[in-house]
Amino acid sequence: MTDSSEQDSFFQRLTKERFAVFFLLGLCVFIALARYHTYDEPLEHDITATAVIANEMRLGRPYYSDVWENKPPALYIVHMAAQSLFGYGRGSLYALNVGLGILSLFGVYAAASSGAGSRTAGLWAAVFWTLASGDLDLQANQPNTEAFMNPTIIWAFALFVRAVKSEGWPRVLRMIVIGALVAWTSFYKPHCVVYAVLLSLAHLIYPPGADAGARGRAIKDVLIIAAVGFVAWIGFFAYFFSTGRYQIVYTTMFVYPRYYSGSMLSNVWSSFGEHLFPKQMQYVLPLAFLTVVGGVVAWVKKGGRPWALLMAYALATQLAIGLPGRFYIHYYQLWLPLLAVGAGWSIVLLAQVFKEEYQRWLPHTFAAIAVVFMLQSEIWAYRMDPTEWSKKSYGEIYATNEMLAQEIAKILEPDETFYVLGDEPGFYFITKRRPAVGVFFLQDVAGGPLAGELTGRVLRDLARKPPDLVIIMNSVIGDKTVGPQNAKLGPEHPIRAWVSQNYCPVIPNPSQLFTICAKPGSSLERRDSYRALRAELSE
Repeated sequence: MTDSSEQDSFFQRLTKERFAVFFLLGLCVFIALARYHTYDEPLEHDITATAVIANEMRLGRPYYSDVWENKPPALYIVHMAAQSLFGYGRGSLYALNVGLGILSLFGVYAAASSGAGSRTAGLWAAVFWTLASGDLDLQANQPNTEAFMNPTIIWAFALFVRAVKSEGWPRVLRMIVIGALVAWTSFYKPHCVVYAVLLSLAHLIYPPGADAGARGRAIKDVLIIAAVGFVAWIGFFAYFFSTGRYQIVYTTMFVYPRYYSGSMLSNVWSSFGEHLFPKQMQYVLPLAFLTVVGGVVAWVKKGGRPWALLMAYALATQLAIGLPGRFYIHYYQLWLPLLAVGAGWSIVLLAQVFKEEYQRWLPHTFAAIAVVFMLQSEIWAYRMDPTEWSKKSYGEIYATNEMLAQEIAKILEPDETFYVLGDEPGFYFITKRRPAVGVFFLQDVAGGPLAGELTGRVLRDLARKPPDLVIIMNSVIGDKTVGPQNAKLGPEHPIRAWVSQNYCPVIPNPSQLFTICAKPGSSLERRDSYRALRAELSE
């Protein structure tokens, strides 16, 4: 009789596990199809800049000393890997988009199905993540930097939550993996080390296990995590020191942020005001509500460790969004895994509050209501054309870039080059033309600790091989040079002056988005297709 019961229990568990696997695979398919809807969407400039830089690095141009951006290299390394597998183009971006979404999906399930949750909590959390993770208003349908950060953060969180009282190498390996995940996250954005700090603090305050040695083991855990991060960053600087790039790396990592972000303390203070919960986050209000209610119930019931870790995750997310001081809407994607897990946990926790006759269905009703609310907020977007989707998110700029880049690709000969005077590296990505320079955003040459060096690089690149065409983004031309936000180049700026002297006068022209100038005396200047496009842009 016992053997039969145990066998039935085994098959029941197996059936439930198979259901969970197939359910999650179905959500993976949903993510892939949802992202495919905007496969051809005009892309915003951070994404195209990353793709262009990664391709240049694959072709041998060293990062920081030739192509430059104000980020650590992890983002470009992942893009390089994707481009090696799927080619340089939209295919690699789509693969990254889907792959990162699925990695986060399984991380959300792993976190929610442990600690304060169960398989039910995990599956609901996975549904919440699937619906939230491609939101239009948060620009989450394309692979912004936050899409790369979410998988490593949620998996580090899941490993913290799943930590149990144990000794030996399994525990050490778990902490090494956590350390590697948070270190890699810091190579996307260094200030995201706050996740390691706050999650480790919660781990110390609420260590797994209630015995006398629990705190001591937790201290050892945190030391291992810190050691992994320390070794990773020492290795990072040692590599760039050995290749003669230490100084610019140091300036980029530790000096430039003061120019880019201003007072980080003021930024954090501001993040708890008008920037706390922007209107674009309204579609996840049900998840936020469930998470808060579940947190209150957990506090009353002395829920302990899992919810303490979730609170540390939330505070770290707020700091990660606030510290840079820019509050771009795609930063708020960092909330999505957290809210999915919190809502999943709350479903299970609320079931314990109601009377037994309501426990089976009432919490699931709350979850279903949340899903319906999110669906009605999201489903309309999938009826839109991808170009209209882009216009809804960003305005006309990227849709116009796409059309103009396609026209430029038609008028240029295969060996002809161009330079974009503005913040639109998408022209290089769309046309598959290699960039004439290695600096892509004017905020970096308009001011700051590296403005002189980066401006000098641009001028040397342009003088060494003058491009056949210059594309001028008129919104970045002003009466004086300002930056970093809404950067503009005044007449005195050397890059603007060089273009004016060698191509055409660069003057503010708010009536049109772009001006194009062929190299004087070139065959392009005499080409009818060029003249027709120039006339069309001036209308």
